Amino acid sequence: QYGFLKKTTLNDSDIEIVEMASRDLLTSLSPTIERHGGRVDNGLIEKVFVALEQNELLPVRIKAQSVRGMLGPVFGKFLAGNHLANSASLSLGLQADHITRIDEVVKDWAEGHRLVLAIMGNVEFLTVNQVKTALSQIPNRNKDEISERAHIQMLDLILRGRPLARDIEGRTYVLPSNLIPGYRVADLERLNLNRVLSSLILKGYARQTPRAGNAPQITSQEAQEVFSDVKSLGRDLGFVDVRSLQSGTRTFMEMGVFTSVSDGDQFISLREAVEWLEIVASSSKLADHIHSQLVGACGVGPLGVFGDMRLSAQCFRERLLPLLRSTLSHLPNVVRTINQAERSRQAERLIRSIEESVRPLGMTDLPIELSELRAMIPVLHYAESLFARFDVNQTGVLEDEEVWSIFPLIRPFIRTVATGVDLSAGEERAIFSWIVRKGEPPSTTMGGKISLKMYQARLGFLEETATVETILQILGSFQKVGRESKDRAVLELYRLHAAAWEKKLGSGDEEIMNRTRNLLQCADEAKDSFARLIQMRRADIFSRDERQDDEEQAVAFLTRFKTLVQGDPQLQLLCQAF
Repeated sequence: QYGFLKKTTLNDSDIEIVEMASRDLLTSLSPTIERHGGRVDNGLIEKVFVALEQNELLPVRIKAQSVRGMLGPVFGKFLAGNHLANSASLSLGLQADHITRIDEVVKDWAEGHRLVLAIMGNVEFLTVNQVKTALSQIPNRNKDEISERAHIQMLDLILRGRPLARDIEGRTYVLPSNLIPGYRVADLERLNLNRVLSSLILKGYARQTPRAGNAPQITSQEAQEVFSDVKSLGRDLGFVDVRSLQSGTRTFMEMGVFTSVSDGDQFISLREAVEWLEIVASSSKLADHIHSQLVGACGVGPLGVFGDMRLSAQCFRERLLPLLRSTLSHLPNVVRTINQAERSRQAERLIRSIEESVRPLGMTDLPIELSELRAMIPVLHYAESLFARFDVNQTGVLEDEEVWSIFPLIRPFIRTVATGVDLSAGEERAIFSWIVRKGEPPSTTMGGKISLKMYQARLGFLEETATVETILQILGSFQKVGRESKDRAVLELYRLHAAAWEKKLGSGDEEIMNRTRNLLQCADEAKDSFARLIQMRRADIFSRDERQDDEEQAVAFLTRFKTLVQGDPQLQLLCQAF
């Protein structure tokens, strides 16, 4: 009625209408809740979504089953909070507390938006310093808790860290703060919206009350919990890669290392979450653009896990770097790396580094999917972000002290790579230097440990340097460690029980089928579909070459199984191990 979707910006009267519409909606829901004894149970809400799906009234690609799985987290976490004593009971259905919380979220957004209008006045653009000055001079008009929160959070986001603004082509600036020209109205509106969404998630999943206040924080485990809860709906919408078992943990690492305000502690803050969300949203649009540019020449079937055309790996590699150069011209160090790789005929090595850092199987000839591109382009932004922050002399190479400035941020993940082994400070520094120089962590074998000790002894005589490609190689090494951990479990099972495993799969033995499904991290709700697919494919998977010994046969089996899962869109939707 009021044409909100046609507007690029909202004024004061628009904001009042949004608040009024929200209040009216919540007022109409209250009697419904009362009629159901104070709670509209999830089971009843599920029936509504099933009926909507049956009548083709749900948005495209969204499944009722995915919405059903989200109801508990939405009510018990997003609209309540893990830190509340009654969060479990709140997860059971729509209640009066949720109505109050929705009203608070709308008011939080509205107060932030009024701040944006007060900052910008009647102009469309202000420099970074003008925005900071204007905000610092605006008093908090209302003294209630929600207004105070919006004021505190907007101050924190604008006065600290890299300005989150976009260029005229809609690409987020990933540059040193002094090189970013300023904000448009749309930049600050988007910042406010990202603030509200990030705060909602962090406050909802923080398990301790002190971490659920105006400066919310979550841990790595809580970040993983977020992704586990939204996995099914995210799969439907195409923004969660179902093949990554550690999506939340990886995202925690990305926020904690590659944002301009990351500090290497054990928590993700609101500033880190907002900056990460802005970078990922912008770069995902660029990934979609790159995919659309390549799909005509490189498209192959069958469709990928999200229903998009896949790209031939060879064709993709032949065309990737020139397209990246033009699309990512706002990332000067990435473009410089591409130019240097082509001049020195190292383009293939650079492409390998990019693929190894994001693809579930590393560099493979399986087709490239849009979901992989959506992971690939943010990673290039992350590498640029490190240079924007740490390349003080702006040479395009991180040198010694600049490299070691990154060490506190990487340190927690070095401990993860060490898989539970207690490391001294000297050993941690040696592993960091080793990874920077060699692009992968040292081996955990006895020989690898001896080599690391020898390397540690001469550490003080080494000068460290790092390029964009070095950063990509480090990310690839973390991917490799994760793959190897999962590989070991599959290899061990095959070596011990290959013949019996195949036989029981063929007969549909429920125990071994469940064990296989768990091993490959396949979705619980896909039990029957997985069983049918795996029985159809078992002869291909378990085929043997008698010229190979048991160890070689196990590795060949693992390669076939990975290729099968990654190459079959049906299995990719069911399983996420590889």
